[in-house]
Amino acid sequence: MYNVNTKKIDEILDYMKGVLEIVQPLTNLSLEDFVQDSIVVLAAERAIHIAIESIVDVGNHLIDGFIMRDPGSYLDIIEILLDERVLPEQDAEVLKEFISYRKILVHDYTKNDPELLYKLMTRSFSTVLGFEQHVHAYLKKEL
Repeated sequence: MYNVNTKKIDEILDYMKGVLEIVQPLTNLSLEDFVQDSIVVLAAERAIHIAIESIVDVGNHLIDGFIMRDPGSYLDIIEILLDERVLPEQDAEVLKEFISYRKILVHDYTKNDPELLYKLMTRSFSTVLGFEQHVHAYLKKEL
């Protein structure tokens, strides 16, 4: 029997969804309006960071709970979720690019490029929002 902490997974996913709903209007801004407003850029940075950490945390909960192979990196978490059919390939590719941005947000934050942040956010927003549906579908199927 699997020991999956579904309450914690739901807590993380609910929080991520709430944060993303708050910043969703930012995806409708023009690139120019986005990069010129430092508060908007900071809000987007924080929301993306929370979403990245949420995806990684939920992935780790699934990997541990379903006794999947151990990940070797943050990107490997997405590879495992793809291999275990939690995520479709197209979404996994988008999420790998999304999670790769963690290094900039956490370690190279002085070099963050608002234009790159905008492009990442607008390109991956719907996929990140859809992560919750894939997780819940997998949990329903496996538990």
